[in-house]
Amino acid sequence: MKPLLTLMLALLYSFPLYAVESITVQGLFSGKVLIEIDGKSRLMREGERSAEGVLLIYADSHYAEIELEGVRQKLTMGATISSQFAAASRQEVTIPRGADGMYRIGGAINGRGVEFMVDTGATSLAMNSQLAKRLGIDYRKKGRKGLTETASAVVVVYQVNLDKVEVGSISLHNVEAVVLEGAQPSVVLLGLSFLKRIELTQAGNILKLRK
Repeated sequence: MKPLLTLMLALLYSFPLYAVESITVQGLFSGKVLIEIDGKSRLMREGERSAEGVLLIYADSHYAEIELEGVRQKLTMGATISSQFAAASRQEVTIPRGADGMYRIGGAINGRGVEFMVDTGATSLAMNSQLAKRLGIDYRKKGRKGLTETASAVVVVYQVNLDKVEVGSISLHNVEAVVLEGAQPSVVLLGLSFLKRIELTQAGNILKLRK
């Protein structure tokens, strides 16, 4: 029995045990990510695994995909995962205020990378028609046409439903949005059609989104 017990213990301790409390994305680059793991910052490259067991699978200027203990997660700039990675019951995204006073963060619409700006004054998530075309959204065929008044003019808009919207580790399905004809807004406005479905808190220059 002793040789068998020794073998079982050897097999048990040959596999690393990880206990990561928090992961925060601090910088996104092509093929690399600046990431903070349990308070320690490090620059990781695709295919690299940290001492804590975090594997960087993919990274670009919009998001990073990491893996820990067989669980994969896509994170955008400022995104934070708290508590046990594999068993986290809630998703949280931290967004620092920019120099212009706005809260901006990378994310994805229907799996394609975009830049969001949080706008609690916007009823719906909003984007310009040029971006909608690049994202493959057939707003003229599938959307409901209408008019809206902006600060400078009355513009044609189309109301659509987006299959999936991702902001950091938070993802929502069937999100109402509007597409404005033209080049404005220059970034995607993250309006109440998304924000009202999550928890939003602000402390100083930090905005936190929780689901």
